[in-house]
Amino acid sequence: MAQKQDVATADTDNPDAEAAEVKKKPRSEVLHDWLGHPLLLLLVGAIVTGLLVPSITHRWQTQQMGQDLKTKVIGEITDSSAATMSQLELTVLPEFGSTTSSSASAAQYQAWMQKGSSISSEIHAYFPDKNLPSHWGNYYGLMRNFYLYTYANDPATRASRLGQIKHYFDVHGVRDPGMWAALSGTDHSSNSYRQAWTSLEKLILGVRDSITGAIMDAPNPGS
Repeated sequence: MAQKQDVATADTDNPDAEAAEVKKKPRSEVLHDWLGHPLLLLLVGAIVTGLLVPSITHRWQTQQMGQDLKTKVIGEITDSSAATMSQLELTVLPEFGSTTSSSASAAQYQAWMQKGSSISSEIHAYFPDKNLPSHWGNYYGLMRNFYLYTYANDPATRASRLGQIKHYFDVHGVRDPGMWAALSGTDHSSNSYRQAWTSLEKLILGVRDSITGAIMDAPNPGS
């Protein structure tokens, strides 16, 4: 009996026996123990915190800044166009009567030219793809010609400005002979002229909307 007890004790104190017992553990259990080690968890947490989180945060911030810039430029285009068109409508539409002055119209024209130039710089800098700078240049010119056409007293000047506007829409396949004929007339108080003028206004604002849509679809600056 004592001999058997000595053998059992010898087996317990034998390092080789303990190693053999460890080797008998399934691999999944060994891997689980290793992955659950506090030092490993601490190391992984440090990597995630130190590398992945700043990277994800930077990408999110870049994305957000790009969206904010798009919103800013689109807002500037919309606001400046609306202000200019409103000034023109005060002159043309009968609901307002003759409520405009030459100084007010000149001030609004100057404001459009200055703001349009600033927007042009932004588009060239941040949205150089998809021909956006060229599209903006065309729209900027359309608004300028539309303004000068509406306010010009000289028939030759009006015809020249209207001809440039018509050329743009002819190139883009927008043809409306009746509208152009009414706009070329001399009676600017007639219903036909005002209807044609309003139709042209909508066409020009449609060009604006295509530009703002293209800016929204463009890649974010810095991405």
